[in-house]
Amino acid sequence: MAEQTVVTQPGQAEAPAKAQQPRQLVRFTFYKLDAQWYLLPGETRQQGKQELLDIFADFERHSLIRSYGLYGLRSDC
Repeated sequence: MAEQTVVTQPGQAEAPAKAQQPRQLVRFTFYKLDAQWYLLPGETRQQGKQELLDIFADFERHSLIRSYGLYGLRSDC
């Protein structure tokens, strides 16, 4: 029978097992704003923005939503 030797360095204790983290679903969705949006009256655009914010508020109760804009960047970059 072969002998088995385990060598450990001083101060190297086995790390405790990490608690398993819940899995996350990540989804990216991209929308392009129609150029005609900017031709709408300011009041209509403001109403549309508020409707979008209300939709986000409904969904953020159940999901983590992060949004950002790429306004001013070229689409071929």
